[in-house]
Amino acid sequence: MKNTAIDYAKINDAVMQNAPLDTLIVLCRDIDLESCFDPVFEPPKSFLDVCKCYWENYYAEIMKSKPSVPVFYAQDENGTLYFYHGKSRIRVSEHFKPQGRTYGEIAAETIRYVAQEGKSEKIIAPAS
Repeated sequence: MKNTAIDYAKINDAVMQNAPLDTLIVLCRDIDLESCFDPVFEPPKSFLDVCKCYWENYYAEIMKSKPSVPVFYAQDENGTLYFYHGKSRIRVSEHFKPQGRTYGEIAAETIRYVAQEGKSEKIIAPAS
């Protein structure tokens, strides 16, 4: 491979001015297209085995250094459900309670509201 400086601006100008194909070929002859691609061969199995062992050991070391985070659900004496993630506690509540309105009723109310207000935004329809 030659160490030749390639003037990409010159090539670009020639393309933009619809230069003849022969001129473009002469301008691009020093570009080594084969150096732009990955090799087409598989590495030896011994190399792949060493790489696999290295990354498995690396991952194992990382996992040893990280403390495990407890994740679980628990209910208190009042029946409130909590989700625990490490030291964080999140109260779990229902969005659609059994005695409340159904999804269909809420969707219908939303459609009526949007129609009444004359909104032009799209409404996401429920999947059927």
